[in-house]
Amino acid sequence: MDSLTLDTSALDKPLSLTALGKNRDDAIRIKTSLEKSEIFSDVHLETVVYSGGNQSSDKPADYPITITISVTPKPEVLKQ
Repeated sequence: MDSLTLDTSALDKPLSLTALGKNRDDAIRIKTSLEKSEIFSDVHLETVVYSGGNQSSDKPADYPITITISVTPKPEVLKQ
């Protein structure tokens, strides 16, 4: 993730994060890392999509997996 910008209307609501991965195991690794973080709660996978090396895709060929994960920011972190 390059950056994350939140406004006050989204502080207690789930949001979707999208990442690229090399394989399906990357989805589990990212989810686990977010679950262990002190920033997010209620972490779950929404989608894991394999592009199959689609040449028309705008994703790098080395990262054919698009991973979407839903997270909710922890209120105590946002008050800091």
